[in-house]
Amino acid sequence: MQENKEVLNQVMKQLEKKGIFVEKTKSRHDIWRNLQKNHLNLVKLSVR
Repeated sequence: MQENKEVLNQVMKQLEKKGIFVEKTKSRHDIWRNLQKNHLNLVKLSVR
């Protein structure tokens, strides 16, 4: 689990650089839904 959190945090930092802010309280599912709305192809995440 810790590894996934670190990966998620890295992706969130990349999103912030692109001007997209993600609330940490949001679930991964919500984050992915938002990314798909914005049509962003980001780093592949292995969310288990």
